[in-house]
Amino acid sequence: MKNYPIFTSSLLISIVVLFFSIFFTTPKYKTESIIYMQEPEAGLSLSAGGFVSDLLGSSSFQSLNQLKEYFESESGAKELENFVDVETYFRSKEIDFISRFKPGFLNMKFSTYIKRNILKINILEESGSVRITTYGFSQDQSFRLNIVSLLMASNYFDRKQQLNSEITKVQKLCELYANSKNINLDEFGSKQIELIDENEVKEINSGYELLSKKASKYLEFCKISSVEGGKDNLKEFPLPTSTLKEINAESLKRAISKIFNSSVSSVTMADNLSIITEPVFPTEIESKNSLIKSLVTFFFSLMILSTVKIIFNLRKDLTP
Repeated sequence: MKNYPIFTSSLLISIVVLFFSIFFTTPKYKTESIIYMQEPEAGLSLSAGGFVSDLLGSSSFQSLNQLKEYFESESGAKELENFVDVETYFRSKEIDFISRFKPGFLNMKFSTYIKRNILKINILEESGSVRITTYGFSQDQSFRLNIVSLLMASNYFDRKQQLNSEITKVQKLCELYANSKNINLDEFGSKQIELIDENEVKEINSGYELLSKKASKYLEFCKISSVEGGKDNLKEFPLPTSTLKEINAESLKRAISKIFNSSVSSVTMADNLSIITEPVFPTEIESKNSLIKSLVTFFFSLMILSTVKIIFNLRKDLTP
């Protein structure tokens, strides 16, 4: 410590970091886009879907938060792997060692690497939109990653809408049957949790599959006494003929309209997603912030070395 003053040592370390950052760090390019999720139309929320409707959510702000969580999850990382070449984009030898993705190094997962280095999701609360920022080690990579991110966002909302539509259809078909038989739908709620048994759970491989199967089971539970052969395909479930006579015309109109809209929604793209700002092909290298990194390293080193020196001196004083 006496031969190497703390200030000089910290300065030397910060200079090394500055030199490495300027000359050895692989340059990055940045691409941004902004998307907006419109509020769902009134009346599309589910009231008899049990915990399913709570999981799906309804507000646009909630949906955007869920999208952010999806992008940062293992599921999002796996979907990204389906669209880009991980070896070329993130593990190339042309990328410096620190910036490169190294599977298993310090137990870092691919989703963690993406979150820290490649993809940033910022929710803009004032406008209710999301800024998607992607970083790549080439201009084309940065741009393509942003395009892929937009596709992933669209796919995410498509899956959510299709599941929502399926459950809404089940709900309305059950309501038609229940009305025709004067059954209280509230009585079904306590039995829904038992619709999928332990053996069936073992064969389910995703949350989407679980919720979809639960919806089908719920429909089967509703129609078990009215459909011959035990068919559980939504398309093969006929409207009870007695229902058309026993419920009023306005209720019937709303129910059938809901079923039709849900059927159409299940095969169409998510129509509530809008692109506010298109991704633009980057032309400039993103700043490396080398000076800032060097200053942070200097003060951090100064603090660490000072702490070590204090501890060393205290131990020396306490030693008899």
